[in-house]
Amino acid sequence: MEFDPKVLREIVDGFVTKSETFFPAWEESTNAERPFQAERNFYGSALQQAEYQESILSYVRKIIEHNRNASILWSSEEEHAGTHAAMALALFDKRYISDYIDFLRTNDLDHEVYQSDDIRELIERWGWCEETLSLAAARSFRGQFGPDQLGEILSEGLEEYLTETDSIASFAEKICEELRNDSSIVKEDYEEWIEIVSESFEENQKSIQRTMKRKLQI
Repeated sequence: MEFDPKVLREIVDGFVTKSETFFPAWEESTNAERPFQAERNFYGSALQQAEYQESILSYVRKIIEHNRNASILWSSEEEHAGTHAAMALALFDKRYISDYIDFLRTNDLDHEVYQSDDIRELIERWGWCEETLSLAAARSFRGQFGPDQLGEILSEGLEEYLTETDSIASFAEKICEELRNDSSIVKEDYEEWIEIVSESFEENQKSIQRTMKRKLQI
């Protein structure tokens, strides 16, 4: 599906959140492994034109606010509204990863489907940098597969990167900040989460535990 600015205006101005309103679930011309790839491509094309970037960002932020203050919006049976717009932004420019993180925090991660794939795609796109480290920290304890994915990316090179760049402590501090700011987690559960997170590390378990206990005042 080609980019049509009229469609974008209808989506943004009308706050359309259902993918099927404008996009086919599957396209014969692609070999997509998940539905509504046309929506991702649509936003990716739109972002090539600077005049549309702010409106797409505003649309994503409006969804985030709705998820926080009302009910979580779904675009289809498997995906949250705004997924493809938020991902297109973060793939276009890494400064938008912070908005994807805000979006991820409002997802129902007890019923996640594609979040792990999207997080991996962003890490592959940008490599390890402050933005993707913040993403990994935000993911580390959240959802059905958060700790599992943390273990995977640590073993695939993140732990080595953190060690070589002397960033173990700063990464642990990022995780602590996420824990403190997550209203669903009470202070009495911090010790359990420290144990869960630190178990994902191989050579740095004790260092992670010490830093997290100090930062969380346990």
